[in-house]
Amino acid sequence: MQIIAVKVSILYRIVPANGAYFFIRRLFYIFGYYSSNLSDMTKLFIILCTLFATLSLQAQKYKGKEAPSSKPAVLPTKKPKSWRMPQAKFHKKQQVELSVRVLSNQQADAYVAVFSITQMAATLQTAKQLFQDRYDGLVQGLQSVGIPKNAVYLQMMSVKPMFTSGSMATTKTNQLSPEAVEIQQNIYIQYSKGQQLADIQYVAAQFEVYDLLKIDYQLNKQTSYLQEMQQKAIDHLLYEIELLEEKLGLDLESGYRVAAENHQLFFPQKQIQQQASVTKLSLGKEPEKGKDSAVYQPMLNYYKALNTADFDIVIHPERWQPSVQLVYHLKIQIEIKDSGQPSKEYFWLTPDGDKVPVK
Repeated sequence: MQIIAVKVSILYRIVPANGAYFFIRRLFYIFGYYSSNLSDMTKLFIILCTLFATLSLQAQKYKGKEAPSSKPAVLPTKKPKSWRMPQAKFHKKQQVELSVRVLSNQQADAYVAVFSITQMAATLQTAKQLFQDRYDGLVQGLQSVGIPKNAVYLQMMSVKPMFTSGSMATTKTNQLSPEAVEIQQNIYIQYSKGQQLADIQYVAAQFEVYDLLKIDYQLNKQTSYLQEMQQKAIDHLLYEIELLEEKLGLDLESGYRVAAENHQLFFPQKQIQQQASVTKLSLGKEPEKGKDSAVYQPMLNYYKALNTADFDIVIHPERWQPSVQLVYHLKIQIEIKDSGQPSKEYFWLTPDGDKVPVK
């Protein structure tokens, strides 16, 4: 009886407790306690039959599937992202492609700030007079910060009539009479130092001129800068070709070559990024009863230069001030001759039947 009791206990643990196996498991439990009237051989026979039936059912359930593991389930872990290093690529059979990127940081020789002035009044004459007063005051104020009068240029953009939904009056030509007139002109201000822009904007704000449209940067030696970058790129590629021939034994000297180049200029104003400030500013007004005080969360602007790590050659890397960044890219593809294949030769067949090689 002790041996049979041990077998019943073992089966009680190994039989799963789900579905049809739950019934068999409980049967073992009852069988262990209420089977004293049966002989030992009969009990052993019943146990073996039940074990065989249980194993058969379990084999059919997991047929073609992986058997369940007794180990505790482990949740899949997400692998950390790894940095993608530069990958060398084969483009065509027996072809080598080399490229070089050059960055040059250069200070602008002159700047042009473009502001927009918009003036609106009930009549055209009044709008013209108000505009002229603001413009004259701006020009005079700019002279006080070192901007001469001949460095300011005014460009007319538009004169627009303004209507309201209730406009009904008409002019002599049967046009609706405008309720107001809007004048918009752009002011071009040339200066030689980047630090002067702050003084220019302070003066412009005194005459309610706030819209800075853009800043143009002038490079007097742009062609010279590009020629310098081109020469450095060519020298760099020639060095790489010589290194591959010497160290790897590649025959690049006699291969057919194709080259392509491109350049681009990046100006500081186009490299401005924004982010929200973590602080909030008070607008300086007393809050109304039952309301919070008026606050303002400004957007912060900052200059983001091109990363020098993305280039093979950097000219003037020490310049940390916002500057004009010139980018030059030179790429060359070289076909490597296969020594195992005969080279193609072309001949010209003369009327006399002679073959003349074509070079």
